Formats: sequence, C-alpha cells, structure tokens
Amino acid sequence: MNDDHRLILLIINPNSGSTDPSKLEHLADEYRQRYSRKIRTLHLKDDTDLKGVVTEYKQNGYHEFWVAGGDGTIDSVASVIDPQSDLIGIIPGGTGNMIGKVLKIPENPKAAMEILLNSKKTILLDAMNVNGKVGFLQVSCGLSSKAIRQTSNTDKSRLGILAYIWAGLKAFKSVRPQTYMLSIDGKKQSIKAIEVVIANIGSIGDSNVTFTETVDPTDKKLDIFIVPDQRINTITRAIHGLFDKQSTYWKSYSLGQSKSITINSKVTIPVQMDGDEIGQTPISIQISSQQYRFIAQ
Repeated sequence: MNDDHRLILLIINPNSGSTDPSKLEHLADEYRQRYSRKIRTLHLKDDTDLKGVVTEYKQNGYHEFWVAGGDGTIDSVASVIDPQSDLIGIIPGGTGNMIGKVLKIPENPKAAMEILLNSKKTILLDAMNVNGKVGFLQVSCGLSSKAIRQTSNTDKSRLGILAYIWAGLKAFKSVRPQTYMLSIDGKKQSIKAIEVVIANIGSIGDSNVTFTETVDPTDKKLDIFIVPDQRINTITRAIHGLFDKQSTYWKSYSLGQSKSITINSKVTIPVQMDGDEIGQTPISIQISSQQYRFIAQ
C-alpha cells in the first residue's frame, strides 16, 4: 500500500449492532486531517445500489474499502468488489464480528481505524460463493437457520450473540431430523440431520468456540459437519465440543472437506450464511476461485 495515494471509501451500516455512524464520521474527519488521507464515507440504506456506488468509486481510483458493520455487511461489500485488485478493512460493529476476530481487529472503532491506517500486514482469506453472494464464515441449514429467521435486528443490537442462543432454544422445540441429499465434489450421499454446516472459518462468535482447529480459512477447502438428531445427549455433546478442544464430537460428525457442495432436502429448509438468511434448499456452495485481501493486525 502506498500511503501517499490511498483512496479509502468507508462504508457504514447504521443498522449493524454497535455501529455508531456519527462517531465514525467524527473519526473519519479526524484522520483526514491528521494523516491527510482521502477518506470518503457511504451510509448504507435499504435502497442503496452498493454495486453501482462501488463501481463508480473504483472508476475514480478507489480500491480500498473499509466496512463498519457486521459479518453480513462485509459479505455484501465483498460481493461487489474485485478480489484481485481491491483491499478490505474492517471496523467491527455487528453481533459476532468473527471476521474481525480472525484478523485481530479490535471492536473499538478508534483502535480499529488506527490499525487500518498503519498496519502493513494483509491476509488472504478464502470465501464461499452461494448463488452469487460471498461469505466467509459458515453456511448452514436446519436448527441454526431457523433460529436466525426468528432473530430480529432489534434483538441482535440489544442482546448480541445471546439473541441467537435464545432463538436457538426456541427453535429447538420444533426441530426434527430431515433427510438431506448432498453432493460433495460430485459424490452423492443421503443423510438425516437437524443441522448441516459448511464451515470456512471454524469459530462461532468467539475464537475459543470452534468446531475443530483444523478448519482453515486459507486452505481453499470447506469443512462439512452435521448434528444428527435432537436428543439431549447429542445436543449436549455438540455444545461441549464447541468449547472443549479435546472433544472428538465434531471430528466424529465431519463429512470431510470439499470445494463444492450442493444441499437438497425433501422438505424445504431455510439457509443462513454468516448470520443472515439467504434462501432455502436446494442450494450450492463453492469455494471462491479468488481469495480476498484484508488488512490485519
């Protein structure tokens, strides 16, 4: 990065969890003056043509995009930029902020901006492509997607990650094993499960809460896990396995790794990616052919 010629577009999602647009505008103005940087801001609205706006900025020489929002907002921005030429910076402001944790970017906006302006380190991360949308964490269907469907933006802002846990407990009452037809790199198999997870990043909400340590967001592979049934013993072991690195639960219910997965089901099931509902089965997930470049600490 040539600091003398950095053109930066700060994209702010005012509806994301802890994002404070006025504070971010104040910080952007402060850093414009202190570092003599060209930092423009964009406040997302429901009718914002993000692709059109980003394209216009790119035509004017902007190739560095900072995202103030949650993981879903990062996904939206990544979906409209060019991973070969563009750089992403994160100011975490969502519910889980897992991508920021992977990059070791603090949730304090001022501290995050200091890193984005001064860090010389970047990391290339794999991405998932789902029907033209880009994601970096997990795609899942079953219990988690039903929980996310029942979680409002108000609850996310008020309760944070607890909003998902509470919604999951409510969804658990009605969830039952479903028959899923999977195609994993072209190999077909049928399974019964209450949850199917495709993971690019293995952690959930916290870097210490993870499926297995073998999930690597830089290996150009996706990891596949299932929860087979809703029995208390199964759910208890699954939750314990997320917190205990010595547990073998998620290794036992791993279907391996893949670059391409198609998920179908006898009953239509909602699908979530990175905390947002994105559709329903059937759905196809591929590892993106290009990695995305992020500023890291």
